[in-house]
Amino acid sequence: MPGRQLVRGVVALLAALGATSAAMAGNYDTGATDTSIKLGQTMPYSGPASAYSAIGRAEIAYFKMLNDKGGINGRKVELLSMDDAYSPAKTVEQVRRLAESDEVFAMFSMLGTGPNIAAQKYLNAKKIPQLFPSSGASRWNDPQHFPWTTGSQPTYRAAGTFYTDGRPNTQNSDGLPEPRSICCTATPGCWPSDADSSRASWPGSWTWPPTPPATTGFERFQAATPLH
Repeated sequence: MPGRQLVRGVVALLAALGATSAAMAGNYDTGATDTSIKLGQTMPYSGPASAYSAIGRAEIAYFKMLNDKGGINGRKVELLSMDDAYSPAKTVEQVRRLAESDEVFAMFSMLGTGPNIAAQKYLNAKKIPQLFPSSGASRWNDPQHFPWTTGSQPTYRAAGTFYTDGRPNTQNSDGLPEPRSICCTATPGCWPSDADSSRASWPGSWTWPPTPPATTGFERFQAATPLH
């Protein structure tokens, strides 16, 4: 989901929640009042993924613009965006602070698969909404086990199918289909489930190691039949 649509989606969600809260005559969940809604977020403002912190800065600016126009149903949105340096251990630390000290209503658009996985069980146990993780892992669509997590992006499986569809078929000198080599990377934490689901969505026969590499999360697959 493009960034603008994502933020508009959460605005619509918060508007609906605000209307429900108003009907309950001031009986609000933690992080919501008559005048404000407090959201938490972790972003890599430092570390190897710091380029993605532009997402957090843009979302802060959007909510400021929205607040300047009166907020959502009269409520101002306060987005507390904390640096986790793209480190899952630091993510947990910051999420606990946002939940227990800052008392946010929900976590919004936390960036990264590993950081979101690290916080998912804690947030669901605390019944704090984990809204729209910035990650394509399939686990964000698991209401049976994680009912307080709501994904937004296309999954890595869908992306894998998209990138392999439409590739031109090639033949060798004997007129037989040329095998294809495809490199697939996965971050520690989502391996092998999402990588495996992407593999399953591609036609052909695949070689798959019994265990993933311990450090890089990288493997090589070769299709015995041409990709469509």
